[in-house]
Amino acid sequence: MGNMTVYIIIGIAVFLTAIVYLIVVLSKKQRAKTTEALADVAEKLGAQLDPGDWKTKPVLSGSLDGRDYELTFRVVQAGNTQVTYLDLKSPFEAEDFRLSLKKFGAGAKFFNMLGLGKRIKSGDPAFDAKVLVKGEPKSKITPMSYDVNFKLPATRLIERGYAVEIKAPGAVASKIYNMKKDLSAEILSADIDAFLKLIKRCR
Repeated sequence: MGNMTVYIIIGIAVFLTAIVYLIVVLSKKQRAKTTEALADVAEKLGAQLDPGDWKTKPVLSGSLDGRDYELTFRVVQAGNTQVTYLDLKSPFEAEDFRLSLKKFGAGAKFFNMLGLGKRIKSGDPAFDAKVLVKGEPKSKITPMSYDVNFKLPATRLIERGYAVEIKAPGAVASKIYNMKKDLSAEILSADIDAFLKLIKRCR
């Protein structure tokens, strides 16, 4: 094996080591920033923060207006990349109720035009243009969707990028985690407040 080949192999090894080191450093910095923001949320809401470790994600848990909640993170493999999701969770007991809220995007609009969607409209054009509401029983959800106490928190969550599922045994609001947009105690506190207000209206 010539000297040039040895140098190339060593160079590749050094390069790969540097890349791995950089990824680890950036990951630690991201975790530190996320934990710092969650600590601010915990202080603001009187919640508890489990910072996790190198194997686990941080978990924020607490109670607001008598309703328990958790803010957690999960990683989903999407092809060759990993996507981190932010989840808001809270218990929900009503067995006979199911609600789904999503952004009223292009796909939903197409199926709605074909009459294939079971969409529930609020009668408010501005709200209906943003939020896709589905669920059962329709007899309860339809009048509820007229209520500003439903529309305001629902609009907040959808505009922030969440998809919401409320059904027994628990309600979940999920979004792709964006450190630049989500890493704020004020924003995350407002998300949790909107999430719990929406659940309260569904009880």
